[in-house]
Order: sequence, then structure tokens, then C-alpha cells
Amino acid sequence: MSFAWWADCFFGCSSRLSSYDAGTREPRTNWIVDDYFLKGPRQRNWLGGSVTWFHRTVEDYVDALVNAGFALSALRECAPREERFDGDLAELARRRRVPLFLLLSGTRI
Repeated sequence: MSFAWWADCFFGCSSRLSSYDAGTREPRTNWIVDDYFLKGPRQRNWLGGSVTWFHRTVEDYVDALVNAGFALSALRECAPREERFDGDLAELARRRRVPLFLLLSGTRI
């Protein structure tokens, strides 16, 4: 699973993306959450190559933040913005079906 720290903000791919792979190259039209509580590495074909994503639950991310000495101060799921889709309302509607990212912000306590 992709993740990075920026200042006091944590980014991770949504668990809805890493919990199931339909194995198709077509644009996704459904997001099945399967094996959600089975944590760990998952191989995916992504952007023309094989990538290892590390699936974790939202609970895992929040626990890691708290156990690292932070208080959760914000959680964002990054809803898509219409102005970024150049009038492609079908793609905007498809992208609004599930969150792709999870941003957590914490304050050191």
C-alpha cells in the first residue's frame, strides 16, 4: 500500500482499493471489499507493472497514529473535484463512488 508522511499528515491508498483486485485492465465499475481484514502484501498490476501493495484497515492506520504519540486531528477521504475532470461527468461520477485516498492528520501529544 502506498503511504507517505508530509509534515503532520499521513497519506494511504484507500483500503477499498487494496482489499480486492478484479484482475482486469478495464476502468473499474465496481469496488468490492473482500478479504478486508486479511492484512499484508497484495500483488497488483498497476500502471503497466507489478506492484506490491500492503493492505491495512482504517483501524490499523488510526491505531498506528495514536500509538506513535499523536492525537487524530483530521481525517479526509479526498472527494474528487468536478473542475479536475474537464467536463467528463461520467468519469467524475465513477470516481465519486468510493474514496481513493485516506489522509490522516495528527497532533503530537
